[in-house]
Amino acid sequence: MAIKESGEAAPSEELRWLREAQRGMMVRTLNRLMRMARRESRKKDVPSGVRLKWANALCYMVQTCNAVLRDTDYDELNQEVSGLLEKVEKLGEERDKHTPTGNPTVKVPSGQSSDTG
Repeated sequence: MAIKESGEAAPSEELRWLREAQRGMMVRTLNRLMRMARRESRKKDVPSGVRLKWANALCYMVQTCNAVLRDTDYDELNQEVSGLLEKVEKLGEERDKHTPTGNPTVKVPSGQSSDTG
C-alpha cells in the first residue's frame, strides 16, 4: 500500500481497498440470492410461471456476479502488469548504468576476427 509522508494511505489505495470490499459484499449477497432463487425455481408447489420468473432472476444474478468477478480479475491483472512494468523500467535503468557509453557492440578478444566466415 502506498503511504504518504503523513502516514496515511494514498487515495488510490483507499479507493482500491473500498472497491474490493464492496465487491466482496456484492458477491456474498448475490450468492445468497442465487441460492434462494434456485430453491424457489425448483419448488413443485409453485406455479410454473412463478418458477420461470425465479429462473430468469437467477440468470440475471449469475450474469451480474460474473461481471463483478471479471472486473475484479481485470483490476488484479492491471496491478500485476503495472508492477511488471516498474520492474522492467528498473532493470532497464540498471542495464543502462552498467552499459558503457558509445557503441554497445560485442567486444571481440584481440587476435580474433569478428567475421564469421
